[in-house]
Amino acid sequence: MISGFPKGTGGITLGIVDGGILENISISNIQIEGPVVPIFLRLGNRARKYKEDAPSPGVGVFRNVIIDNVVAQNVGQIGCSITGIPGHCIENVTLSNIKLFYPGNGKVLRKISEVPELEDHYPEGTMWGDNISYGFFIRHVKGLVMDNINLSFEKNEQRPAIVMDDVEDARINGLDAMIDKESNIYELSKSQNVLIASSKVKGSASSFISVEDTISKNIFLINNDLRNLKQAVLQKTKGQVELISNINP
Repeated sequence: MISGFPKGTGGITLGIVDGGILENISISNIQIEGPVVPIFLRLGNRARKYKEDAPSPGVGVFRNVIIDNVVAQNVGQIGCSITGIPGHCIENVTLSNIKLFYPGNGKVLRKISEVPELEDHYPEGTMWGDNISYGFFIRHVKGLVMDNINLSFEKNEQRPAIVMDDVEDARINGLDAMIDKESNIYELSKSQNVLIASSKVKGSASSFISVEDTISKNIFLINNDLRNLKQAVLQKTKGQVELISNINP
């Protein structure tokens, strides 16, 4: 038993919180069965010294990670996360050919702005409890590629599939996501230069994408299937999201 979970906490976990460099890592062809959190990538700032009289380490570096061809099932409802901290982003992460089966039954308990940073915490996928998204919570990331991601759940799920907060230069292509009728597929905050293409929605949804602030910019939707939605975009101000060649509601 690990941390109170009989089948373990994490499937794929990469974390650096005491300084140092984590870079140039490739993980592929993984079958995950049972751990609570399938994928957890974390740059934090616990700043633990390697000996008492050593200087405190600075914030580490987390960059250039590729994860490909992963299937996860019988996992928990917490969801995956890729998170840096303010002023220190995780850089250049590519996720491709990922298929995740969740139990569902998650509820929306807080807004994006209400999720604490927890910079000095031990890096563990359960550190926030249930994420505000059932699929991926992505925060403080620069340079993100997600290609051919399949997300589904068994029971009703109130949370969006993907939440992005302070994300820059992201490309999401070929998302196939199950969604509840009262939820959004994507929710964005303080993000820019985001391209979302060729997404497929399984089920009806409140909206395809919700932009939660007035700072986000250069959000492009291309060739997405926006049918079975109440509306394509829910945003606080006009002009943040540009629709291009989509199949509209």
